[in-house]
Amino acid sequence: MTRDRDIERVLDGWFADGPTSMPDRFFDGVLDRVDRTAQRRLAGLTTRLLPMNTNVRLAAAIAATLAIGLAAAIYVGSSKPIPTPRSSPSPSPTASFEPLSQVLQHRWNGPTRPVTGMTPPALSAAVTLDRTRMRFDGGGSPRSDLSSSASLSGPNEIRFDLLGDGAGCGRGAIGTYTFALSPGGGFLTLTPETDACAARSQAVSGDWERSDCSNPNSWCLGDSIEAGDHASAVFNPFLTFDAWTFQYGRLAYTVPNGWGNPEEDRAEYVIARTDLGEDASIWLLSDETAHVQSPGCSENTIDASVGRKPDDLASWLQSRPGLAATKPQAVTVGGLSGVTLDVSVAPDWTRACPGDARPAVELFADSDAKEHDVRALGDTPMRIFLLDLGDGRSLIMFINAKDKATYNALLPEATSIINSFRFTR
Repeated sequence: MTRDRDIERVLDGWFADGPTSMPDRFFDGVLDRVDRTAQRRLAGLTTRLLPMNTNVRLAAAIAATLAIGLAAAIYVGSSKPIPTPRSSPSPSPTASFEPLSQVLQHRWNGPTRPVTGMTPPALSAAVTLDRTRMRFDGGGSPRSDLSSSASLSGPNEIRFDLLGDGAGCGRGAIGTYTFALSPGGGFLTLTPETDACAARSQAVSGDWERSDCSNPNSWCLGDSIEAGDHASAVFNPFLTFDAWTFQYGRLAYTVPNGWGNPEEDRAEYVIARTDLGEDASIWLLSDETAHVQSPGCSENTIDASVGRKPDDLASWLQSRPGLAATKPQAVTVGGLSGVTLDVSVAPDWTRACPGDARPAVELFADSDAKEHDVRALGDTPMRIFLLDLGDGRSLIMFINAKDKATYNALLPEATSIINSFRFTR
């Protein structure tokens, strides 16, 4: 399979002012050190008491009395009285805030939710957390993303301080939330304790799924995901590429340990083994149709003479030169009906595409985005599912492997995952 993707998104950077005053805890520490530092002693000075006679002692006493009287006169005549010491109030204790822990520092995907005061209205929903920041992605532009400083303010508690005015909230608005992570760290729940910004509470409260995609512009979940139930974010097979809108959770599924979601866009979703990646994977493509055959294996060239419904594509595959295909069997996956069949390159087919010595047969091409080609290669089988989307198109799914041995080992677990698929229109 080949692809050519060019997705770019402008990412906003956020900056905070540096410190402008000495922290109370540092100032108190300096004073504490002064109080505890012993007075310096002059090491070379010694004193000795000598015996005195009575007259000498009397003269000394008179001299001392005169000296005290003179000092008193000087003091009374002074125009600058000695100020009376005043006790300053003790500083109130301040809360201890820490940067967010590494397990929280991810993008977190969730379903769209209404956010009061956000203009234009939120079209999508994701929360991005780093060491000291939170940003809400509601899609569209321009909009307030409710950017806030973020810190740990207690056990399982996050504090957000709004960095600027927006969505009806003022700079500095404080919110505190308890958080709970799933055992594998793949799911996060944020529960508000109090928040002076109602829009932020609406935006970030609830359940989120970690997006750890190697492509920072993608919503995919990443190469390794927690065992259990998962949902797509932007993949929406029920709308054509040009008519696409964000609708979270159009696909839901269940995986065991050892799987990931390395690719996702509006017309593509990939579920792959963590250890092998796309060399052992399940593909879902909603914008594919028949690929024209050409000696040079031209890329992204559709055959418009072939219909896009499941029966049309299945019949075309069976008649494809160089392709061995089984008889299509009726199937239902996640509520969508269609057919399934196994294909591989015919043993006597020798034509290869440039850059690959293995015999190849071109199968499907991307009709709009021009991003994906699907080919059968060598002796590696492919199991293909053609599911009716109800608008003249098919959702094309297939199990892909790098070689025959990998395919045979992959097939049982991949089939179990496909059987868990749930589609929502």
